[in-house]
Parts: sequence; structure tokens; C-alpha cells
Amino acid sequence: MGLKEDLKRGGVIEDDLLHRLRLVFPNAKRAVGLHPDFDIEIPELGKTVEVKYDPMSQKTGNVVIEYFHAKPSAFSVSIADYWVIVTGNGEYWFSREGILECILLEGMEPVRIHGPSDRRPKWVFLIPLVLLRRYSNVMLR
Repeated sequence: MGLKEDLKRGGVIEDDLLHRLRLVFPNAKRAVGLHPDFDIEIPELGKTVEVKYDPMSQKTGNVVIEYFHAKPSAFSVSIADYWVIVTGNGEYWFSREGILECILLEGMEPVRIHGPSDRRPKWVFLIPLVLLRRYSNVMLR
């Protein structure tokens, strides 16, 4: 799957989450354009959300947390208060600090991967989902 397809699929996931958030927070909105800081803003709470879709985690058992792709990216530049990771059979909410705590306390080491739609290799943390779930604020199915 190419970058365009990945972005389109991610947009569908973001739209679904935004729709559900607006049931409680009607002013919630998506960030405009390719926004590196966060995907969704919830003005009523003064909070932001980063949304990640990782269906491969169902096969590999690992969630990919990217932090460097030719330049600092994703986790290293996001200012989102919450990260929502959608795996295909679950939706997990994390504080940014919760993910960082998992990486540091569990001694996670970065790895270099080159995905099929990537022009360049990237550095990521491959965190076992069973481990990362311990640091989750909420899990929805």
C-alpha cells in the first residue's frame, strides 16, 4: 500500500474518532493540512489528539511508534496530549507521557525499518501491544 492509500485510510480513522468526539465535544476539529503536532483538537478541554492506525500490529504483535524519518517525526515532534492507537480490533488511548514511560521503563531500543511505502528507512520503537496496553488510559473495542 502506498503513501496516498495510507493517508486516506488514516483519514477515515480520524474522521470516525472525530465524529464520536463531537457527540460530547461539539467544537472538536481536525488539524488543517499535514499537521505534525496533532490530528484533532478538543477546544472544550484544551487538549489535542494524535491518531495512529496500526493494523499490522494484529499480525506482528507490535505497535510501531515512529520518531525519526529523515528528520525528527511523529512521537518526537508531536505535542498531542493523547495518542489514540487503533489496531483494527481495539482502540487504545494513551497520554504522551504514558508512551514515553513505557519506552523508558521497559528499556525499549529503537530499530530501523524500511516500510514498503517509505522512500527512506525510519527509526521506530516496536513495542509489544501486550506491554504497551499496561500504560493505556482507556481501551475500546
